[in-house]
Amino acid sequence: MFFDILKRETVVSHDASVLVMGTNATFKPFEYKEGGQVVGFDIDLAREIAKDLGAELKTEDMSFDG
Repeated sequence: MFFDILKRETVVSHDASVLVMGTNATFKPFEYKEGGQVVGFDIDLAREIAKDLGAELKTEDMSFDG
């Protein structure tokens, strides 16, 4: 799911210290909400990518219904 999202949308940020990931947090175990935060495999992977880039990960939970 994570890589499919990357193919569909590219977010350009002028602040290279923040990586923004849009997701629909309803696909457990890949991405889901727990304790008010978006968590899961895709989030962990994106967090590691952001860390390697020296950036902070910001997740945006959104609907992909069309």
